Amino acid sequence: MGLLANGDPDGTIRIVGSEFADTLGGSGDGLRHNLYVGNIASLVINDSYFHDAYGGHQIKSRAQSTTITDSRIYDGSGAGSYGIDLPNGGVGIIHNNVIQQGPNSDNPGIIHYGDESDAYAGSSLLIEDNVVVNDMSSSGARLLYNNTTVTSTIRDNAVYGLTAGQIALGSATVSGTTFLATHPTLDTSSGGGGGGGGSPSGPTMPIESRARQTWTARPTGSSCMTAPAAGRPSSTPIQTLSPASSGPGRRSGRKRPPTATRWRGRTVRQTSM
Repeated sequence: MGLLANGDPDGTIRIVGSEFADTLGGSGDGLRHNLYVGNIASLVINDSYFHDAYGGHQIKSRAQSTTITDSRIYDGSGAGSYGIDLPNGGVGIIHNNVIQQGPNSDNPGIIHYGDESDAYAGSSLLIEDNVVVNDMSSSGARLLYNNTTVTSTIRDNAVYGLTAGQIALGSATVSGTTFLATHPTLDTSSGGGGGGGGSPSGPTMPIESRARQTWTARPTGSSCMTAPAAGRPSSTPIQTLSPASSGPGRRSGRKRPPTATRWRGRTVRQTSM
């Protein structure tokens, strides 16, 4: 397990400029996710990098509200499951990220919404201005598996490796999809960040010029990275994240390559496969 957070109806977690990777738990113990957040009021993830979970999800959140922006979320070569799993619904905003499903994924869905219970009251889901790459050879591959009665909104995304019929399974309103002809080059450099520019209403700095920063976990009390009973979040305190003072991944500018192309204000490098 990477980071495990207990449920607290008044709790909030904000993760910024962080990297979670290579999580490997025991078989069937529920501890294979890079991030697993219980039923809290709000989870906010920004400018971070989640990748290469083995057998678990890159991000699993039972929060009442989950916002994920300006981040990289990759299966890579790992045998991960969903890129983003919101099993109880909730208010979900997934904006301006680069999300990749790897060839060895355990599940053909990239984003999963609902299924483990009825969706929370007031649930809604917005998936907007992302670059989504599917490298899994499966006719069942979908950008979204929506197992609720909530009609999700999927708009203005750029996708590779999916057809129009593979955008959503379940209730969804889809518009403004750009289908990429060649595979984008994924930024796999260490450190947080890399979500990119996005729509005019979002951040304006392109992918290749985003600064990188490595963050470290500093517990406010005892660590919450402990095994829960029956695979559920434990009742240990939530950690805060603060920037590391030294080490790899400190801020360093990255120039945009001359071959980069623009999509909705974002730099997207493409390469033939």
